[in-house]
Amino acid sequence: MIARRSAAVMATTLAITGLAPLAAAPTAAAPTATTAACGSVVSATKNGAALDTSWVSTICTPGADGAAGDVGWNVWSGPAGEGGSSLELGAGARNDTYVITIDTGSIVPRVTDTKGTGVIVNRTPPSSGHPHWRVQITAKPVLVTGGCDQGSVPWTCPSTPTDQRDGYLGGWITDYASWRNKAQRNAFLGMDYSSNIDAGAIPPQIVNDSKGQQMILLELANSHFLQDGATPFKGSASVVIPNAFLKEVYGIDSPGSLTTAGLSPVITGSGSGTASVVDIGGALRVDLTDMTFSKRNVRIHRGKITPTKPGKLTSKRVSASAVKLTYAKSKARGSKIAGYTATCTAKTGRKHVVTVKDKAPSTKVTGLKARTAYTCKVWARSKAGKGATAKVSVAKKP
Repeated sequence: MIARRSAAVMATTLAITGLAPLAAAPTAAAPTATTAACGSVVSATKNGAALDTSWVSTICTPGADGAAGDVGWNVWSGPAGEGGSSLELGAGARNDTYVITIDTGSIVPRVTDTKGTGVIVNRTPPSSGHPHWRVQITAKPVLVTGGCDQGSVPWTCPSTPTDQRDGYLGGWITDYASWRNKAQRNAFLGMDYSSNIDAGAIPPQIVNDSKGQQMILLELANSHFLQDGATPFKGSASVVIPNAFLKEVYGIDSPGSLTTAGLSPVITGSGSGTASVVDIGGALRVDLTDMTFSKRNVRIHRGKITPTKPGKLTSKRVSASAVKLTYAKSKARGSKIAGYTATCTAKTGRKHVVTVKDKAPSTKVTGLKARTAYTCKVWARSKAGKGATAKVSVAKKP
């Protein structure tokens, strides 16, 4: 398992984006030489109308080298931290769409974690117009509960939460300076996690599954009920996994050709919930819906990434000892096609097998026995392994 987010930074982040303490959410942090102006709110809108940026608070927390490593942010019901202003925006706010743009200063915004729904994140790299990274987050507030203890393992959550906010929107942005594997750290750029769930570990763990292949492990926990002690809490979460991460961690050499079958998410633990995969272009998004709790794990395995079956396979016996096989190209599903293999096996008599390899979707197989019927199979080859097989019969003679 690879190093996870440090406990100190995790505790600071939870104080920013979670529910505790109620009276001590962050106000805007003044830029310093260390933070390099990180956390300044460039703009904010609510349902398309301009929102005073003082209604959004931000704070920068230290990274592994003492420089700013994270930006935490919250949306308030009025000017941040002033009397009468609250982080609980109200049930009606769950229908409102906020667009918040934040300057992250020297922080490369590799990963975002948002308590919200319908979250869309856009990153703009430094340019002549602005010298720092900017992150635009579009989201709707959610109902969240609090009370889970992540101070020790396993995490514990009360059956009924100790706190609840209806209409909460906030989160954090991080560069993961403490992530030890540099290649993996760079591949995180574009990973976006969002949920209404009390406890979670971001970045997710990267562990080996039963087959020795690396997978993503998301740990999630929440109280079973809302504060009324009778209504079950329903949790949802989404994680956007960029192609670079799929290539670096899962070994998918051609992530642009990946289909939704390339990831296989499984929810474990007692309770309900569904998992699905959506191709959003340049990344796959795993959506978790209608989850009940307390503690759940989501295991995202590498799914089917070998090529599809060659299409419209036909055979023509061109001589007593040869057959021409014609077929439509297979489609890559995450791993580049290196070529095709055809194997022809005699249907009767002593077993006779002829195998050829070819680059093109048309193959001539020679060495067949005269007046003998064959069954030929064709599949595409890839770095990930053998693709699905197409099969056709071959006549005894031309």
